[in-house]
Amino acid sequence: MANVSPEPVLLDDEQMRQFIANGYVVLRPSVPDSVHQVIDAKFDFVHEYEFNPGNNILPRIPELELILQSPEVRGALISVLGENYITHPHRFWHMRPAAEQRVEAREVEEAVSRDCHQDAYSPSTQPRSHRTRYARIMYYSQDTPIEMGPTHVLAGTQYHDVLTDEDRARTLPVDGRAGLVFLSHFDIGHAAGVNLQDRSRHMIKFIFMRAEEPGEPTWECKHARWQAPKKLTAPYNLEPAWRSIWNWHCGGTAAVGSGLEDQPRVAHLIETLESDASIEDKLEAMGQLADGGSAAESAVPALTATLSTGHQAVRTGAIYTLAAIGEPAVETLCDLLDQAGERVSRGEETPKFDERWITLHAAAYALAAIGAPALEPLQQLLNSPHEWTRMNAAFALGEMDSDAAAAVPALEAVLQDVSHYVIRIAANSLGAIQQGVAGEVLGQLVSAVRPEWIEAKKWGWTVNNAVNVTAAMALTRLGCRAATAEEALIRALRDSFDQAGFFAVQALDRIGTDTARRAVIDELISRRWDTDLNRQRKY
Repeated sequence: MANVSPEPVLLDDEQMRQFIANGYVVLRPSVPDSVHQVIDAKFDFVHEYEFNPGNNILPRIPELELILQSPEVRGALISVLGENYITHPHRFWHMRPAAEQRVEAREVEEAVSRDCHQDAYSPSTQPRSHRTRYARIMYYSQDTPIEMGPTHVLAGTQYHDVLTDEDRARTLPVDGRAGLVFLSHFDIGHAAGVNLQDRSRHMIKFIFMRAEEPGEPTWECKHARWQAPKKLTAPYNLEPAWRSIWNWHCGGTAAVGSGLEDQPRVAHLIETLESDASIEDKLEAMGQLADGGSAAESAVPALTATLSTGHQAVRTGAIYTLAAIGEPAVETLCDLLDQAGERVSRGEETPKFDERWITLHAAAYALAAIGAPALEPLQQLLNSPHEWTRMNAAFALGEMDSDAAAAVPALEAVLQDVSHYVIRIAANSLGAIQQGVAGEVLGQLVSAVRPEWIEAKKWGWTVNNAVNVTAAMALTRLGCRAATAEEALIRALRDSFDQAGFFAVQALDRIGTDTARRAVIDELISRRWDTDLNRQRKY
């Protein structure tokens, strides 16, 4: 089914703006209706006679590859993740059975609200990134009106640490005809609807990853300057954040403004931040301060105080306003990370990082967006005695991509850290930075075993699994730079933890030597799946 596709249909500027601000776009692949009908019939058959194949859904229903390789879907993934994007092994078929009884509108609303969630990074428990490191595709094989329970999206929540009651009250159904494809930032909040109709509802999700940092726009870019989308469903104006993410996608960093030389005006905006003004007024003030760049340096104390606010839109606004101010904010932000690490070490704070994802300190996101001026101070924080501080420093460096190449030796050194969290985040960051990274260092982690890593976590996997697969993911991103880890990756093909082997296949393919490709071919031949077999047909 993996035929060569026609020329990809890239997103346009408006679609890309919607993706950055709202967190999603809706697509329609140009495949015949008969393809959706075949897929839908196979879903029904599997539901009736078999079991949910989970990560094995593609070999079980190979026609799904026609959706993933369609010009529109492939072009959209290139637009948001770059041309060499990576396929993640996790995919899942979400089936909602036909309604068995009448459900009141109030019960539907409550059920959708209860189901609102942000997906987990299984099995590697990756850090959440505001930048587009991961994207998710959801596909419907049948007409999915609201009454059939389509996915509901919480626009703009891809920048949120957690979902709030306010978020849950703003769900939007993503409904449409058979073949609808919903592309979203991986961290956006969403929920399943309630199926009120007399047939099953099928939805399948696929995950994809960015392999390389953006060097230039990879969509159909006509206007490189950021502007808000015409169709805005996100509830708050996060202009500094959107502009920073857009500029990163364009291959640069956030533009530094110079429009606030009037210091009395800066003082007035600071007063707004420190007052009980509305969320909208505070965000408007942040937007003006961000336009001022380093001229708004006097706002740094008020903005850093806002990083701990309970309202996530305000916190996101503060992160990217500090990023726009730039170097004058670095010392204060690093102090915040140091102090936070000390409080966590003393047990005074307990951030949630032992979940199926890791959300870092707001200051780390700001430092990452600032970039080069924060490089040296963050390397110093890698030597902190506090695990939480080292985790945040390693993450922020990786978010800088190749701008943090000078930090590679320091990050490689912390691969020996006592904390598996620090090790995994550092490995992930090395995969993002790429320049100067020694593939063999990560190769040692692909099959590494430590006695203390045998612990089974509530993620559903052991620490060892998470370390191994994170290293394999980083090597996949490195591409041909991972050549020195070829032997380690070939051994990983037979690792008992199959997801590490899945990434090893892609890493070897990207290395591209004759021996690497031979190993991949041998592996795929031995694991070929016969999709015709089922309970009724054994051979």
